[in-house]
Amino acid sequence: MSLALAAPEAHVVDNDPAQVLLAAQDAGLLTYLGFVRGNQYEVEAGGRHWTMPAAEVLLTVPRLRLVDEIARAGAELELVGIGDDGSYTLRLALKTIVLPEQDVIHWCQGFRAAFIGNGQQHTGVDTMGQIADLLERPDVNDQCRMVILGLMYGGDRTITSIQLAEMIGRLPGVDAAPVKKTITNALGFGRVLTDEMRELMIAAFGLRWVVTAGNGTYDSRGGRPAGRVAGKAAAKPLPEMPALARLRELVEAARKGWLRYLDRESPNEARRRMEYQLSIGSQQYTVNADALPAWLRGVRAFHEVVGGRQAAGPA
Repeated sequence: MSLALAAPEAHVVDNDPAQVLLAAQDAGLLTYLGFVRGNQYEVEAGGRHWTMPAAEVLLTVPRLRLVDEIARAGAELELVGIGDDGSYTLRLALKTIVLPEQDVIHWCQGFRAAFIGNGQQHTGVDTMGQIADLLERPDVNDQCRMVILGLMYGGDRTITSIQLAEMIGRLPGVDAAPVKKTITNALGFGRVLTDEMRELMIAAFGLRWVVTAGNGTYDSRGGRPAGRVAGKAAAKPLPEMPALARLRELVEAARKGWLRYLDRESPNEARRRMEYQLSIGSQQYTVNADALPAWLRGVRAFHEVVGGRQAAGPA
C-alpha cells in the first residue's frame, strides 16, 4: 500500500455558503442543487439529499474535504454515506466506521496525524510516567478518589467541590460543612486523605465503602475502581470522571507507541487540562479535551487497520 499524506493543506476560507458549496462541487465532494428560501441550501452528498442552513454548510464541507484528502492520499478511505441523523459511514479498507457528525473532523485529524507520523520517532520528552503509575497502580486512597471524582463529574450532572461540601454538611451528625479547600485537598491524588473524610465523601452520595479489613475491599483490575461500595447505587457500575477516562486512553496509546505525551507530568494538573500537547512522529499537536476521544479513535483506526495491513504486506 502506498501512503503519502502531507501536512494539512491550507484552504481559502470563504464565508459565503454558496461559494463554499460551488468550490466543494468543483472538487467532487457534493452536488449543489441551489438556494432555497429561508437561507437554506439544497445539496446531495454521501447518498443523502437535504437542505441545510448556512451554518451547517460551513461545518459540512470541511468534513467532506478532510475525508476526501485522506482518501486521495491512498489510505483506502471511502465515504459510504451520510445518514439522516447526520452520521457519517466510512469504509477504511474492509472495516466500516460510523461517526457522529461532530466527531468526523477530530477522527480524521487523529487518523491523519498517525498517517503522517507513521514510522517516525516521536519528538519531545515523554512525561506520562506519574500519570501511568497512578492509573495502573493506584493505592487505596487514590482508588477512593477516583470513585468520588466519577460520582462528581461522570453522572448526568456535575457536582462541584462546593456542592459536595454542602452535601456533607447535611449528613446526620455533621455539625458544619467542610470548606472548599478541604474537599479540594482531599481529592488531590497522592495527598493525605483521612478515614473520616473518605467516609463522609462517599456517604454524601448515599453509599458506603465495603469494609472487610483494614481500609476496605476494592476491585482495582486495570487500575479502575469498579464500584466496590454498598447502597442504593451499588447494583450498577459507577461512572468514571471523563478526564480520567481520557488519560487512560492516552496512557494506552503511549504504551502502544502511537504517540508521546508532552504536558507536565502531574496527574492533578492533567485531570484539569482543557487541551493536551502530544507528538506523533516529528509533528506536535494541541488536542482539545472534548475532541480527544474521537481524535484517538482516528489514531487507533490507522494503526489497527492501515498499519496492520502494511505489516502484513501485500496479499
